[in-house]
Amino acid sequence: MLASGGWDNTVQIYDIRKKGPVGSIYGPHICGDAIDYYNDGFTLLTGSYRQENVLELWDLRTLKKVRDIDWDGPKSQSMADGNAGMEEEQENVEKENASPQGSPTKDEEPTETEGFSSAY
Repeated sequence: MLASGGWDNTVQIYDIRKKGPVGSIYGPHICGDAIDYYNDGFTLLTGSYRQENVLELWDLRTLKKVRDIDWDGPKSQSMADGNAGMEEEQENVEKENASPQGSPTKDEEPTETEGFSSAY
């Protein structure tokens, strides 16, 4: 199975054994590398270039949306200022991503994106 998405707000699903698309999902506005398969073979993650419903999970058996994943995106003020404040922003991101003392390690607790590919 292959998936292809673009600015036309559709994701086309292809089975390389068949001619043409075998399914289509309307909704995601894909810009760049924003499609990924879950290792179960039935779940697709899409990332859209818009303000709401940015990250969505889809069931390829039904071609229906399973759920949205909350994501607040980049900080609007730092984007408006260009590079101004980028060092402070990076420090804030590092603090937000730091593990609290006594928290489980990556191997101990599954994450929400476990099963998706991480190498491109």
